[in-house]
Amino acid sequence: IGPHLSGKQREELFGLVIDFLDVFSKGTRLGKVKGFKAAIRTEGPLPTPQQARPTGPTKRKIIDETIDQLLAWDVVEKSTSTTASPIVMVWQNNKWRF
Repeated sequence: IGPHLSGKQREELFGLVIDFLDVFSKGTRLGKVKGFKAAIRTEGPLPTPQQARPTGPTKRKIIDETIDQLLAWDVVEKSTSTTASPIVMVWQNNKWRF
């Protein structure tokens, strides 16, 4: 909460955070909105599917563990879509992330 907010604005913001606490993340868990299903609609032709990039065993293990965790948290779901993009791994805060 920035210092530029007035006392009344801070109070209102804190009230909103408390009212909607269930949509904020808890620890390493991601926040989740319940009762809403998202869909990505595109116009025109579908993007061209891309091939997966080769990864070594260390990165492959991180990818598999992360996807398993996201599936367990019900944040992502398996798909049979013909559209796909490769995972891009980045080194951030002394660990690999995607």
